[in-house]
Amino acid sequence: MLGIVLLVLVLVAVVAWNIAVIAAFRIAKLAPAGRRLDTWFALGWWRLAKVRELAGDAALPYIKRYVQAFLAFFAAVFVALIVAALVAVAAQNSTPVQDQSALRLPVPIHTPNSSSLES
Repeated sequence: MLGIVLLVLVLVAVVAWNIAVIAAFRIAKLAPAGRRLDTWFALGWWRLAKVRELAGDAALPYIKRYVQAFLAFFAAVFVALIVAALVAVAAQNSTPVQDQSALRLPVPIHTPNSSSLES
């Protein structure tokens, strides 16, 4: 069950990442040709007011979508880490306990050589 939840969270993270990338490209496309690199840097540093200034008011829905997708991505990654830890603990606790005597290595018994000098 937790494995399915983990898979869904990974899919949510991938979709959110793709939405954020598409929104970033659309924001950069709305910026003037000479200011597109500045828009990318402003997006990377989360200077959203500067992004809006560079790209104009038409970029506002894309900025909102970018922020929401970015937050959804990191929320999904955070929850996936927690679920993965729970899966690991569940897998560790469900291993059967083995007989402790089977885990011990055999100790070789030293037998004296019959052709020793004492005989």
